[in-house]
Amino acid sequence: MTARATIVEVGPRDGLQSYSQEVPTDRKIAMIDRLFAAGLTEIEATSFAHPKMVPHLADGAEVLRTLPRRAGVHYRALVPNHTGAVRAIEAGADVIVAFISASPAYSERNQNMTVEQALGQLERIDRAARDAGIGWVAGVSMAFGSPYEDEIPRDDVLALVERCAALGPAHLYVADTVGGATPDEVRTMIATIGAALPQLSLGVHLHGADARGLACAVAAVDAGAEQVETSICGLGGPVVHSPGTDLVGNLATEAVVATFAQLGIDTGLDPDVVAAAARQVAALLALPAGTGERPIPAAEEVAALAAA
Repeated sequence: MTARATIVEVGPRDGLQSYSQEVPTDRKIAMIDRLFAAGLTEIEATSFAHPKMVPHLADGAEVLRTLPRRAGVHYRALVPNHTGAVRAIEAGADVIVAFISASPAYSERNQNMTVEQALGQLERIDRAARDAGIGWVAGVSMAFGSPYEDEIPRDDVLALVERCAALGPAHLYVADTVGGATPDEVRTMIATIGAALPQLSLGVHLHGADARGLACAVAAVDAGAEQVETSICGLGGPVVHSPGTDLVGNLATEAVVATFAQLGIDTGLDPDVVAAAARQVAALLALPAGTGERPIPAAEEVAALAAA
């Protein structure tokens, strides 16, 4: 393969929001410093969800205000609504990340709003970002299935993606929120969206510590995805998943970078340097021994699964 993909590091947000322990602000800063030192330039640093909902990231404003500004580095902040976007902008976020669910039931149960109401929030977030002169990213969750519906039709996902893209986000990603997608499903989804919206910059958020998860990422890039969201040490993961899946966490940044390098996908990152950062973060957060050094599936196995 000859392709290029940007790795978007979400460990400081997605990895720490459900971590078993609360991580002090200074350690979050140290974690992000190590990620930057490893060459990562797109870093989802925190969230501006209500502190009652995500108490581990209640210090989001302090994190963003404390982080040193570096040329070429973009600190992202996930926001649930317009109010969160305003707070993130005031704190100095470089990029706003806002998501909407392709699952109507999930949207109402977990976001307390209908899909139409969520689209209204995205419109307001778009205006706020434009007024502040910064970019924003749209995410479509439950794009490959939901535990609340029998299925999410691909045409419904495409229609929602088209409505989100019309608002003008800098990038848009689709998420396998429940962790049950196959490489073929991911490839087909990315190819379908790409054919309908060829100018849209697409990314993916996937799960799984096994070869299948990595194969989904390879299939996505092969189909045209430009960004892959990963988490150092595989930290974090969804709070819901489909019955029968062997879901284990987010895609580990070090595993994706190493696998991509072996398969000829350029990330601009050195696998050895990223692997060292994973060990450093594991030590910084006092993760279980060996967390940052888990065996990575053979690239040949991943490639075969991605092509199947």
